[in-house]
Amino acid sequence: MFPLIAALASTQVVPLWRNAIANGNDAARLRYLPVLHQWVKPSRRLRLCRSCVLSDLETHGTGHWRVVHQVPAIRFCHQHDEVLHDECADCGSAFGGKDKWALPSDPCGHCGSLNSRSSLSPLKSDGYNALADLTVRALNGQAPELEPEIRAALLRHIIQLAQTDAETLLDQFLDWWAVNDLAELKNLLQTTICPKTTTRLFREGNAPVSAQLWMAITAFAWEHTADAGRCALLMHQYPNTRDLFDPSTTPLRGSEFRTELAEIVRRHNLPPELTGLLISGQVRLGHLLAGGANVLMVIDSLSSHALSQLTAHVRLRGGSL
Repeated sequence: MFPLIAALASTQVVPLWRNAIANGNDAARLRYLPVLHQWVKPSRRLRLCRSCVLSDLETHGTGHWRVVHQVPAIRFCHQHDEVLHDECADCGSAFGGKDKWALPSDPCGHCGSLNSRSSLSPLKSDGYNALADLTVRALNGQAPELEPEIRAALLRHIIQLAQTDAETLLDQFLDWWAVNDLAELKNLLQTTICPKTTTRLFREGNAPVSAQLWMAITAFAWEHTADAGRCALLMHQYPNTRDLFDPSTTPLRGSEFRTELAEIVRRHNLPPELTGLLISGQVRLGHLLAGGANVLMVIDSLSSHALSQLTAHVRLRGGSL
């Protein structure tokens, strides 16, 4: 989980932390990363995607665990959009129990079954989709919005533009996640959430919350920030967030962008995986999957708002359309 946690730290701190770990100091995070009181730890149960396992068997002859699948808040495979499995379908034994180091293609260590099932919630929301995308990018070192200064400026921007009290803004955040209260969100994120501290975060822009909650709130702020504001933040230009963001600008919400792109891909009978590749900014892989001409056809079919959103996603990864 080092890349995920390192994404939340400053660029000056990460090398110090990495060197301390290399020198055998396992408690280095307590010295160099004291702000976030709870880190992103692997889920208690190992998780797998059946389609990933089948693909691994064809390619490598055995299945492999994916790091992103073990992040507690992740419940779906980002590649196949399938709910992750975490237990034996026949005896109910959790993966990672008796045979902790068994591979996902191996039979159950209790009953020998190869069947699996999920105990995870199959529900999705705008909040989950945005957090899942942010998590994948963070693990690949492509989530600059998680840097301490940028995420703090992002939240201040949202607080200023909301022009409402912290409780109302928190309710909007919960609606974005399609949950009724923080207790439900706590179960989805599988992290510690203190109502008073979270409300304080939405009021003051800073509070000691868990890394997973910080990521969820950062995803919320990022999705509701116009492209001009994003570019300004990434260039570390934020002396006054009101000068950087246009309150009249209403960027296309992440879910609407995804829906429009998926519909265009479906209408042209192209592989559904193309949607995920374009959303994550992997245009070259999209060319390999569906052909350059087809990718251009999809891009030309996008509305101006969706095209702007796609352009921002690609630029964040150093690419271009």
